[in-house]
Amino acid sequence: METVTSESNPLSTKDIILRYGLIGGGISILITSLLYVIDYSLLFGGFAYIGVATVIISGILAALHKKKANNGYITYGESVSTSMGPFAIGQAMATAFILLLYLVIDSSLIAKMKNIQLEKMDKLVSSGALKKEQYNI
Repeated sequence: METVTSESNPLSTKDIILRYGLIGGGISILITSLLYVIDYSLLFGGFAYIGVATVIISGILAALHKKKANNGYITYGESVSTSMGPFAIGQAMATAFILLLYLVIDSSLIAKMKNIQLEKMDKLVSSGALKKEQYNI
């Protein structure tokens, strides 16, 4: 990997990937923790995608950092590798935390998730959006 020179300090591509991957993963873990503390049912809705979005944004910011450090130039291959690295690190961290949350911290969370999904399906059946034949448990 080549060294990216910046005005303040030289950073290699590996350092940029690691830095932004850890930042994105940490923020994703923080968001997941906050959603769990506020209300565990938020983990199973649309709010759960905020953590994934932060990891994607960290990858984009890593590529922009590399481009800025290279005086505004970055090849396609460098941009892909520099943006996918933080995404992979951040998602691995987030996945490990979610597994830890489901299996160690609150092992009843899987049963709670199942109950929430069953309640949502019951609402769909009662409203007519889901036929009884489709709702087979």
